[in-house]
Amino acid sequence: MGPVLEVALVNCPLPEASFADVLNALGATGVKFLTFRDGVTVVEGAALAPAHLSNLTDIVHLGLMRNAIPQLDQTFFGPDLGVSLVSLDLTGNKGIKLHVNAFSGLTGLKELKLIDCDLTSLSDGLLDPLGNLEILNLYSNALLELPAGIFRNLTRLKTLTLRNNRFEGFPPGLLTPLIMLEELELGYSKFRSLPPRMLSGNTNLKRFEFLVNGLFCPPQRPGCEAAAIKLNLTGSLFGNPNVEVVKLLHVPLTGELQASLFRGCFNLRNVTIQSAYIERLSIGLFAETPLLELLDLAGNRLTSITAGTLNGRNKLKTLRLLANRIATIEPTAFNGLVGLEVLHLHQNQLTDISGDLLCDLTGLETLYLQQNQIRKIQRTALATNGKLRHLDLAFNNISVSKGSNNGFLSGQVFGSLETLNLTHNNISYLEESLIINFLNLRTLNLSHNAFVAVDPLDLAFSKNGKLTLDLSYNNISSFSLEATPEALFVFNTSYPYSLMLAGNPLRCDCYMSELRQKVTNELVSVISDKIHLADGNQLRCATGDAGNIQQLAGRLLSAVRYKELVCSFPSPVMKDPCPDTCSCTFNRYYDEVTLNCSGRGMTAFPSVLPARPSSSIWLHMENNSIADLGAAVRHFINRTETNYGNVRYLFLSHNKISKFRQVGYDTVGQYLGRYRRLK
Repeated sequence: MGPVLEVALVNCPLPEASFADVLNALGATGVKFLTFRDGVTVVEGAALAPAHLSNLTDIVHLGLMRNAIPQLDQTFFGPDLGVSLVSLDLTGNKGIKLHVNAFSGLTGLKELKLIDCDLTSLSDGLLDPLGNLEILNLYSNALLELPAGIFRNLTRLKTLTLRNNRFEGFPPGLLTPLIMLEELELGYSKFRSLPPRMLSGNTNLKRFEFLVNGLFCPPQRPGCEAAAIKLNLTGSLFGNPNVEVVKLLHVPLTGELQASLFRGCFNLRNVTIQSAYIERLSIGLFAETPLLELLDLAGNRLTSITAGTLNGRNKLKTLRLLANRIATIEPTAFNGLVGLEVLHLHQNQLTDISGDLLCDLTGLETLYLQQNQIRKIQRTALATNGKLRHLDLAFNNISVSKGSNNGFLSGQVFGSLETLNLTHNNISYLEESLIINFLNLRTLNLSHNAFVAVDPLDLAFSKNGKLTLDLSYNNISSFSLEATPEALFVFNTSYPYSLMLAGNPLRCDCYMSELRQKVTNELVSVISDKIHLADGNQLRCATGDAGNIQQLAGRLLSAVRYKELVCSFPSPVMKDPCPDTCSCTFNRYYDEVTLNCSGRGMTAFPSVLPARPSSSIWLHMENNSIADLGAAVRHFINRTETNYGNVRYLFLSHNKISKFRQVGYDTVGQYLGRYRRLK
């Protein structure tokens, strides 16, 4: 093999010879990192022994993971290893017994991993020889307690991991000797208390992490609070100027964080205390944390934010107060937070946003307010947030209708806003001033609201050609893409936009002709060019009583034949009355009027056939009592205003026609020739 820095033997038989002999047999020279992991025992009762480690003079890192080593004593690591070894990994040697002098020869060791070894105790003095140790990992054992002096010689230790054990407490002064400690990780234990001033001697501590104490149980789950072990964090716990990160996740605490908890933490940048049952924040809690950048108090029991708690933290960039019970925030509670970029207030109980609450947040870029009970937002509430890019107000009680005077977004120009989420509210109207004020909007989500009627012209307000507008799952029944002069004028000068309309109860009538063409890419017009229908293949005709004929209910619009898209009249599309007792429909796509007079017991034709000058007429006279065809129409056949000249199809089956009398015509064929469009 020649010179090689690292050799790993994984799932290999336990050698009879030493590892030094194995490396020599392989021709490997210059090895610094040696791993023997998951060794396979060939001889019953055999185990790793001191002889296997003899003559390893240059090894810097030794990994002996998951080898079922039964015990370590002062003979296990010989003098050859003690000179060079810097890192030792004994992970997964479950049930290993550590004699008090097991590490006596490893004076140069800087990293020791005793992960997942099922250790229940450590002998006092076990770590005394390791004065150069910088990293100690005791993760996932079964330690109940630690001797008070176990760390007395670890004056160079920088990282200590004690997570996933069974601790219920620490003796006073346990961590005091660790004067160089920078990172401490606790969690998944059952601490009932922490010693006062537990970290007072660790003046170099930069990161404190405590993940889960007691049973993992989110506070919102019923019964969790009764089972929680709540700790009281004393006011002097973190009192050192170098700590940068304090993170507690699912560590139940007593109701209020004391005002002195972070006193003197002048370098603190990240405070995360999630799901801890916190009910109150003391005024002045963060008064001595001028460099604080992230404050995360999600998932607690806060009901209000008072002035003086956060004021002046001008370095704060992210504030996470989501999933609490906040119903009130004092108007000046956020004063001085000029550097705040992201504010999470969702999943609370807010009902209104005052005009002063956000006025100091001039650097705010993202605001989450979804899943509250917000009904009212003052028109000036966002007036100073000129850098706002993302605003989420989904799942609230915001009601905006024509004339409601609740146009909270129309009070200022949004030059930077890119995303606005208003889904699941009660909005039925887009104010013109609101539309004008969006200069850079890219996504507007208005799905699951109360829109009933929408004009495509009102939606052509994109200022950049990149807008996606979501109007899905409203109550929109009609969406006309008719090329009216006004529509052509607007769309000739507007930017394109993308639209979503799925889930609306579309009334599949004659006004759906252009939309039907659009979803199958048949519509050719400037309007079609400017509207990208992102979910056209999902549009369906309404079910129930929504003006559709029964056979269209629930059908995909793309599957509806143009012949089926008709409007009854009189209606706005055709105001002429339907004659006699007939039923009348109009098809805009084919420009056809259908009069169904069948089965009415009629002996004469209708006096007037309603139609536009260009329309063709389908006249159904089947199943009536007409006996003399000539007599049935003699009073109006020669009058042009009756529109009989527009008849294209005439149905006379199953009548009683036995004779034809009409002056000037010798045959029925000559007579029917009067119907110039008849096929």
